Amino acid sequence: MQAIRPYVQKGTHRLLAVIVDKRLPQAPELPTVKEVLPAFEKPASWIGVFAPAALPPSVLTRLSSEFAKASHTPKVRAYMESGGNELIASTHAEALATVKKDLAQTARAMKVAGIQPE
Repeated sequence: MQAIRPYVQKGTHRLLAVIVDKRLPQAPELPTVKEVLPAFEKPASWIGVFAPAALPPSVLTRLSSEFAKASHTPKVRAYMESGGNELIASTHAEALATVKKDLAQTARAMKVAGIQPE
């Protein structure tokens, strides 16, 4: 909420709903997405690394391998877990499937809310 508040106050952005499971005390007038869109599945929070679509497969494979190795180091694992995150390294195909699923969910939510992409 703090990151978006200045934009809402300026009138350049409008809050429609919150993605958490229950209404926020600081904005009780905002419904949850689940209230507005009962079939909504809350997406997982994730961190990803994107590369150009034309990246040679050998480079993509190498990058994926190196990021997977790095994500399993004690230092990275401790950092992620200290923030309450569960560390799950995925393959390129799994990450792509997650992105596609999240984009489809967002498109459905935008349609229900009457939001047109700009």
